[in-house]
Amino acid sequence: MKPEMRSKYGWEFIVKPKTLAGARFPIDMLRYDRCYPASSKDASEITARIHYNTGGKGDQVTLRTTKGTLTKGRWESFGWQIKEGYQLTKEGIPESRPSLEFSTRL
Repeated sequence: MKPEMRSKYGWEFIVKPKTLAGARFPIDMLRYDRCYPASSKDASEITARIHYNTGGKGDQVTLRTTKGTLTKGRWESFGWQIKEGYQLTKEGIPESRPSLEFSTRL
């Protein structure tokens, strides 16, 4: 069964490279999914991965979007995967439990 990827108020979601070697961050996905880094730490990780395959200190990036759907296949086409997704409440707060969980086999 395919996880539901629609949300009324948007998402906070975690993306990570599909391989241990890493991948450049697909900066165009910020525009395509209308998303932005959830914190300054996430913004720094994106900056570190724009031009290089290896990032900063982390191996994942947390993003937010008010868009109602996530484009899992498009992220995967750039070598990244959505690890978890949390639906946002009306107030813009992520739910405490993941609404989406994907296997992350490396």
